[in-house]
Amino acid sequence: MDAYETGSYVWFDHPEETWTPAKVLSGASAAVRVALVGTGEEFSFADTSGKFMRMNKQNLSPAPDMVKLGDLHEAALLHNLRLRFSTDDIFTYIGPILVACNPYKRLPIFTADYIHRYHTASAAETLEPHVYGLANNAYGNMLRDGEDQSVVISGESGAGKTEETKMCLEFLAVVASDKRAGSRPEQLLLKSSPILEAMGNAKTIRNNNSSRFGKYMQIRFNRSGKIMGGSIIKYLLEKARVVRP
Repeated sequence: MDAYETGSYVWFDHPEETWTPAKVLSGASAAVRVALVGTGEEFSFADTSGKFMRMNKQNLSPAPDMVKLGDLHEAALLHNLRLRFSTDDIFTYIGPILVACNPYKRLPIFTADYIHRYHTASAAETLEPHVYGLANNAYGNMLRDGEDQSVVISGESGAGKTEETKMCLEFLAVVASDKRAGSRPEQLLLKSSPILEAMGNAKTIRNNNSSRFGKYMQIRFNRSGKIMGGSIIKYLLEKARVVRP
């Protein structure tokens, strides 16, 4: 009896691409032969090699929210991110969580038009995943519930945590600024980032301008939702890599 049905799809543990979709050409347990989806490259391994996992065909198409994938494990998540990244869709949801992939190039999706689009979107309107959407959800929940909100931004070196923080702040600086006020506290918060980077960033193997410290930023709003001020606390400064002022 064949281990995998001929013509079905499986996840194949590629030596370079990690888990990637493949179509079964022959499914005998002694030697399962597959062809990669897209390239057609063929591989043959025993069923017991650990190189194959059964796959839901639904995963062949990219999904903006990975909760809706047919499979929900490492292979499906990584492949979906790969598909979306290939078309410059660098943001993907996993329910309320936003996954961001650093494009290492400038994309025209961080403009005033995008800020306006995500801030004014109705509840019935479905927009593509975006950091502006995440920031708008937190801001809207604060206004509706009257409770503090937190946005946690984490990732490895070079993932883009500092840039995502700036984008969240830029969004709030537009939608929650009090233009009638003489001083603009949100502008002071925005201008603080380059100063902090000059004091505590260093080059790593993955990033030429890597933050060597954690940052806790607190933004204070009045009851009408306008920014009144804020504070920034740095912690866990990695002094070993800061070699000069």
